[in-house]
Amino acid sequence: MLCFHAFSFFQDVLKTNLLLVIIFMDKNVMAKRLFVGSLPWSVTSDELRQLFETCGTVSDAVVLSDRQTGRSKGFGFVEFANDTEALAAVSKFNGSDLHGRNIVVNEAAPKAPKSLFMG
Repeated sequence: MLCFHAFSFFQDVLKTNLLLVIIFMDKNVMAKRLFVGSLPWSVTSDELRQLFETCGTVSDAVVLSDRQTGRSKGFGFVEFANDTEALAAVSKFNGSDLHGRNIVVNEAAPKAPKSLFMG
C-alpha cells in the first residue's frame, strides 16, 4: 500500500512540474501578432503587408483608421505565420525609417477581454 501512495505522490509531482514547464514556455514564446506604431498617415494596409512580407509569411496586416473620418490612426498590426518570422521583423523594422518616420515594432499586447458593462 505504501508503494502505491509513493507512486501516486510522484505522479502528482510530475504532472505539476510538467504543467509549470508548459506555462513557463508559453509565457516566453513570442506572439505572432506585432504592433506597428508611429506610421505615416499615408501608409495603407497593403503597403504594410508588402513591407513585412520581406521577413516571412504575413497572415494579416491592418492599419487602423478613425471610424468617422476614415483617416489613419498611425498604427496597425501585422500577424505572421510563425514566431521566428515575427521576431525577425521586430529586429529588422523596430526603429527603422518609413517615409521619414521612425516606426515602432514590438509584440502586440494580448487583447483585453470586453466587459459587458463597458459602453
